[in-house]
Amino acid sequence: MKKMLLPVILFAAAGAVYAQTAREMDALLETRILTYGQAVRFTFAAAEIMTGNSVEEAFALAQSRGWISAGVGSQYPVKFDKAAFLLMKSFNLQGGLLYRLFPGPRYAYQELVYRRIIRGPVDSSMTLSGEEFLNILGRILDLVENSAEQTGEGPGQ
Repeated sequence: MKKMLLPVILFAAAGAVYAQTAREMDALLETRILTYGQAVRFTFAAAEIMTGNSVEEAFALAQSRGWISAGVGSQYPVKFDKAAFLLMKSFNLQGGLLYRLFPGPRYAYQELVYRRIIRGPVDSSMTLSGEEFLNILGRILDLVENSAEQTGEGPGQ
């Protein structure tokens, strides 16, 4: 009986995690102004840096790595340039000459615009919505996947 109970518990737990993630994504899609905490939480989950941890733990890790300024809180609105820098660092994306010389939000934003990951008439100092962020994150994941295919590397290689 105990052997049958464990798979049922694991299956129920996996379903609860999926439902929680789906609820979080739905909430993010409805978010008009993305916060740093939300950006870090979804970026870290997608980049497999930190999964299953709280927003505050993920945010603290991003700050400790210098990817977010020290004076910013997790509830502050994030702007396009800051989100671009977080994404570039989290996915270890290589940028152009100016980004390599001066890695920071300004050149991260310019790199992602150049690569057409950030699209549309946006300014680097504009706040972004959850939907815009998820679109950008999806393009980053496509870029990473295509790069892995071209180099012959797969997950875990």
